[in-house]
Amino acid sequence: MKASYGPMADVDLALFIRLNRSTQAIVRDIQKVLRRHDLSLAQFAVLEALFHKGSLTTGEIMRSILTTGGNITIVLRNLEKKGLIQTQEDPADRRRRSSQLTKEGEAVVIRAFPDQLAVIQEKLAVLTKEEKEKTTVCLRRVERAKEEE
Repeated sequence: MKASYGPMADVDLALFIRLNRSTQAIVRDIQKVLRRHDLSLAQFAVLEALFHKGSLTTGEIMRSILTTGGNITIVLRNLEKKGLIQTQEDPADRRRRSSQLTKEGEAVVIRAFPDQLAVIQEKLAVLTKEEKEKTTVCLRRVERAKEEE
């Protein structure tokens, strides 16, 4: 017997489950593609943020890729070991560090980004342009409601 939590709750739960499953399916395929470039999803997110925004502090990177402080230090350290980013301490505040792409890091993003984009486009090809635009508008409203709290 299927449990019901009320008409609106059932609709909300169904939407949440669909969003979550869809996101997980896309992320799983992106992770496969990124492994071919020897990157984790978090590492690629950092590289992509630095590629599009330039030099960023650790806090700016965390806000940009929506991650926590515990994980970001390890991600940055591993990217630096691979020679994909450089990090520098702020001379005025040694607790503050900024990171930027190296030439090799930039090259990795240029190689990996089209593969990631292809996965996203392939997965979303079942939707029309209008459906994608409407969904984007609706989800933006959900994001803004959270920001206003």
